[in-house]
Amino acid sequence: MPRRLVWEKNWLRQHGWSSDQITALEASQDETPVEYLTGVAEMAGREFWVGPDVLIPRVETEKLCQLVAWWGQKVFRIESKFSPNLAKFPARVEIFEVGCGSGAVSVTLAKMLPGVQIVGSDISRAALAIAERNVATHQVGAQVRLTQSDLLAGMDFAAFPPADEFGIVANLPYIPTKDYLALETSVREFEPRLALDGGADGFDLIRRLLAQASSLARLPRAIFLEVDPSHDLSFVSEFDQFAWRQERDINGLARYLIGESVL
Repeated sequence: MPRRLVWEKNWLRQHGWSSDQITALEASQDETPVEYLTGVAEMAGREFWVGPDVLIPRVETEKLCQLVAWWGQKVFRIESKFSPNLAKFPARVEIFEVGCGSGAVSVTLAKMLPGVQIVGSDISRAALAIAERNVATHQVGAQVRLTQSDLLAGMDFAAFPPADEFGIVANLPYIPTKDYLALETSVREFEPRLALDGGADGFDLIRRLLAQASSLARLPRAIFLEVDPSHDLSFVSEFDQFAWRQERDINGLARYLIGESVL
């Protein structure tokens, strides 16, 4: 009989579950993640609507958002929650989140960077429906726009007012298929495979995104990716339009890959 962790029980109680309901859940051997049971997950101090069509936000992704915000502050002197007294950069800056899922990253960036426009895209219409709900809940509809797209393919850049500068952020699937099949049941059987399985070596979608970004008429100023820190990332040298570096997560693992345009 699976026992729920203390934080899981607390999460359920915070969202209206009684002790009797929690006891019955444990007796049922149901391993559904508590975020799906409540329909709510937390990231960066905010709650987001979630469901089986989107990945549950992870704490590691909070720093991905921080890295984008710090970049905006440093490069463009954009007003942010980290530097509320800085004058806004006169250029219009836009950030494209590719594979936005629940929209947690897009919403978080909108809150961190009130002077920046965000475009969130996803191939899944069901995921976008949840993202739309989160955008509305957090009242960032004037700043965040959502569109359906297979990475950048089919993205109608002309449909959005052209930005003076733009960046890309993506937390795409990066788990190799063989590792996906070995994931714990609570992940493999409940969270969408579309958001987890990155193909033979875990980089199928990341390679496609970088190829698409490198072929744009105007390169993004920077690309921010969340990756598996145990994987060989040497393939990014193929995309030498960007200078690549890694940043570490809260556990000291090189989880974030950043490429800044050198052209």
